[in-house]
Amino acid sequence: MEIPIKGNSMEPFLIEGDLVKVVPKKFYFFGDILLFFNFYGKVWCHRFIGISFKEGSVFFHLKGDNSKKKETIPYSNIIGKVVSIQRNGEVLKINKVKNFYLWLKNLWEILMKKTEN
Repeated sequence: MEIPIKGNSMEPFLIEGDLVKVVPKKFYFFGDILLFFNFYGKVWCHRFIGISFKEGSVFFHLKGDNSKKKETIPYSNIIGKVVSIQRNGEVLKINKVKNFYLWLKNLWEILMKKTEN
């Protein structure tokens, strides 16, 4: 499935207007960008940052790269993982190593912007 990105919570990794390809997976890894239903039934796209277990259920912790707030949602709300990004006619495929590298690069850019202010 392909989904257009709206909003700025994942900037600079994803920007409004990007088209992301999302695929359901059996396993997800920290750093993956996941498409999910939030508690209001809206579809969001944030980074997987943690996991917890409560009363026999699995919960994923997700956060936008450009957001201060994190979401904790049940595993059943996960739709899939972003595997590629289409921006300005160019396609960037995501793999674990590249995803981690891009995450670090984006974190560095965010930190640099915060220190400039």
